[in-house]
Amino acid sequence: MKCYMVNITLPDEFTPEFMALIPSQRAYINKLMGRGVVSTYTLSIDRTTLWVTMFGDNILEIESYIDKFPMKAFMDIDIEEAMFHHNAAHYVFPMSLN
Repeated sequence: MKCYMVNITLPDEFTPEFMALIPSQRAYINKLMGRGVVSTYTLSIDRTTLWVTMFGDNILEIESYIDKFPMKAFMDIDIEEAMFHHNAAHYVFPMSLN
């Protein structure tokens, strides 16, 4: 499984059409997180950029997921393959109930 960093530029102004898509976008991202496809989903403080860490066999697979983003028509998307991806969750050991 390869790691991809997806940099998404959002519109400067959010139209009512854009805002109406937020719940379905969040639901789709949550579904992908549950399946292990999306690892992180981060919005910049100025709400103009999303950073998404995704896992897939190849860029075509990643693009197929992104093509289903409800907000895709409002996004400028750049996908880069990452050499590696570390996060703190890798260092957290599961709790034992012994």
